[in-house]
Amino acid sequence: MYQVVSYVDQENGLTEKEKYFYVKTLRAQLSAAEIAIFFLNSRSDFGKDWWVGEKTSLINKYSYVKNMPANYTFGIDEKLTELGLVFESQVIVKIGLIYAA
Repeated sequence: MYQVVSYVDQENGLTEKEKYFYVKTLRAQLSAAEIAIFFLNSRSDFGKDWWVGEKTSLINKYSYVKNMPANYTFGIDEKLTELGLVFESQVIVKIGLIYAA
């Protein structure tokens, strides 16, 4: 999956809107449970490339885990907020780089 998203991200012939569309289409194929497993894998050494740049990572750039229900975060909500992740199931207000529920 990383190879596909990375390829789309680096493709010069696509606009940012088109890139987001293609990555969103790929993300839509995953269930909430698969996204949760993907997220945990991405936080391991095996998935660290997803987080290069933390705030500008592929995870954040393409909102890759935004469809993951908040109760699938396995008790690490504070770390997710620090990383700037926003889930559809939460109401979060952005204030600079700090998020408040």
